[in-house]
Amino acid sequence: DLLRARLAAEEAGDAYGDAVAHATLGLQRLDCLEETTVKKPKAWPGGGLGEKTLGLAAGSEDRFRKLKVAAKRYAARLESDNNSVYFARVPDSPPLADASLAMSKPVDVAAAATALPPVLKTPDDDDPELELFDPERHAANLEKTRLAEEADAAALEAERAALEAEAAALEAEAAAAQKLVDEAAAATAAALEADAAAAAKLQEEEAQARDMSNVDSFFAPTPAAASSPPPGKFLEVLCPPGKGPGDVLLVQGPDGLSVSANVPAGVRPGEKFLISLATIAAPPSPPAPPSPPP
Repeated sequence: DLLRARLAAEEAGDAYGDAVAHATLGLQRLDCLEETTVKKPKAWPGGGLGEKTLGLAAGSEDRFRKLKVAAKRYAARLESDNNSVYFARVPDSPPLADASLAMSKPVDVAAAATALPPVLKTPDDDDPELELFDPERHAANLEKTRLAEEADAAALEAERAALEAEAAALEAEAAAAQKLVDEAAAATAAALEADAAAAAKLQEEEAQARDMSNVDSFFAPTPAAASSPPPGKFLEVLCPPGKGPGDVLLVQGPDGLSVSANVPAGVRPGEKFLISLATIAAPPSPPAPPSPPP
């Protein structure tokens, strides 16, 4: 009955309802075998076996009990799949319940009481019913799966550690690069500041040199003054707006007379410069009277 249920389940579709019916009948017959004794044989579900034949199974309760545990689990799974996936109609009784299986050979009922029928085929490792037909191989497969999962977990952990180490290395490299950038920026700023200070100092020195040049130009002897006596006094003159080096200014001397003065080189409007009163030419003296004739 369980093999018929399995064959019907493999066809799927509407045949899935037949699979549930075959599994249900199998459970009913396992109950009957478990409860059967020589003195009190039970009625065989679905008919087909007489009381005498059924009595041959007495004394095998333990074997039927173990098989029923697996059969219940299998029948429950078939019913759950049908209710959630196939929605096939489950007949009251499975079709051709006791017909010969295409995969099986006729089995002597009397011999079946003392020996299990031969296995129809060897189930694959991924067979969902492997635990029922080959519990030792099923346990070995579970252990193999557990070891594979542990190996995968170890590999994932190693990969995670490698990624963390790589991230830490990248972070350290980024910090080092940022440090170099900061140091370069600081050095550039210091160089700019030094250049600015040097330029300011140079400008100050040039201004001082220009001022000294203006003063020196005032005191520098002219060709005319070189042969004249040393000057006595100086007159301070303010360079008016719009005038510059080389221009001639008309200024008033201490005696009230207007005199001309040249703006020396380097003097800008608003700046003062000195002129020597000794360099100012005195007014021409009147011509001498003519001499009397001899």
